Amino acid sequence: MADKKRSTDPALQAIFDLVEHLMGGRRIPERSRILLMEALNASIASGFKTSLYAELGLKTWGGTSPVRKLELGRRDRRLLGLWAAVPEWSKLPPPAAAKMMAASAKRYQSDRWPRESKSFDAPAAEPAATWWKILRSGDCIPGERRLAQILHSGNSSAF
Repeated sequence: MADKKRSTDPALQAIFDLVEHLMGGRRIPERSRILLMEALNASIASGFKTSLYAELGLKTWGGTSPVRKLELGRRDRRLLGLWAAVPEWSKLPPPAAAKMMAASAKRYQSDRWPRESKSFDAPAAEPAATWWKILRSGDCIPGERRLAQILHSGNSSAF
């Protein structure tokens, strides 16, 4: 895969390794191979009453799943990148930038998203490109308060 995915979760890493193997023929590391083999065997033995996803321990009952954490991390990195990319926002502290970003997102969702939601390509210009990518991935654009938290938490590490 072009984007070298790495996870601290062994089950999720095993899935990434399997995908890389299937897409590019890369050898599956022993640790991932054993984890996948055991989960597949257990799932088959149960007559698929227990999904492979659950056997790998990726299905959670409450809390945020490892897959969802990755999706949220990707969304948050996009938002931090957008903050840095828009000159009017990059100069503002997180709460003020979040207010401007939330207003922009709201306008995009009401004015442009209904027309652009079926498009295969993101708009060329920011911030519409980021709003499109987030919405197209099935995520929601966070509200002003959550945006401020994301910007604040990434402020020291992203720039």
